[in-house]
This record gives sequence, C-alpha cells and structure tokens, in this order.
Amino acid sequence: MLVSEPPINDPTRGRRALGRFVLVGLTLIIVAALMPHSSLGNRVGVATFGVLPIALGVLKPNGFWDAPNVTGWRWAFSDVGVRTLYIVIGIVWVVAALAGKI
Repeated sequence: MLVSEPPINDPTRGRRALGRFVLVGLTLIIVAALMPHSSLGNRVGVATFGVLPIALGVLKPNGFWDAPNVTGWRWAFSDVGVRTLYIVIGIVWVVAALAGKI
C-alpha cells in the first residue's frame, strides 16, 4: 500500500515542517556552540550549516517551499529535482567543511 504525502498546500504540513526545521536549527546551534574551539570543532561548526539545506529539501516548510523563486525551480526541475539539488548542496557543504576546504 502506498502512503502519500499531504498536498503541498496543506497548512498543517507546512506548520509541522516549519516546527521541525526550527528544531533542527536549534539543535545545530547547540551542537556548534558545544564543540571545543579546535580545528575539528570549528570544522563541525561550519559543517552544521550544510545540514540546513538538507533539512529544507527533506522537510519542505511552507515559507520556503512555496516561495516564488523555489516555485519556479520546482516547475523547471520538478519537486524531486529541487529536493535532490538541496540535499546534494548540503552534503557537499558538510563534506567540504569536514575536509577543511571551507
């Protein structure tokens, strides 16, 4: 049996997604603040910024996902394409930060 997502314009989906995104952001702030001020700690702190685009692509909060700019991207690349793009950007950021390239 296939389980479908709520419609993209469902207001409860957007509120839940926004709440989860805020929780992800607060958790990342705490992780970055608690890391020791060393080379690795600073890399992890920068890498936490890469998790935010991943969360945007996965959670799809209304304020972001329904913005006119993103709607144009969704029209051009489809929802899956835009989600994949944001997830890839986030992964590249995390890997580059942990490798010390950023």
